[in-house]
Amino acid sequence: MDHGIDKYKSIQDTKKESKIPAKEPVFLIRGQDQLGPRILRQYADIHEMMGGHPAIYARIRSQAYRMEEWQAKTGVSKIAD
Repeated sequence: MDHGIDKYKSIQDTKKESKIPAKEPVFLIRGQDQLGPRILRQYADIHEMMGGHPAIYARIRSQAYRMEEWQAKTGVSKIAD
């Protein structure tokens, strides 16, 4: 998988049966990203509007909530660098 940024090259799916091809671009939103929860909720809203599966957009919204909880608990929240 291609993160498009060198500092995340170590985050790879190394399983032989990986579902993400080596050259496929991916985008990672970390829990400390101040925009993360907002972006995830927007993604979930669009996913729902386009007829996505309810379990998927529910999981996305749940992850947004978990990010906010983590940010509040740790005090770590910043714009991506």
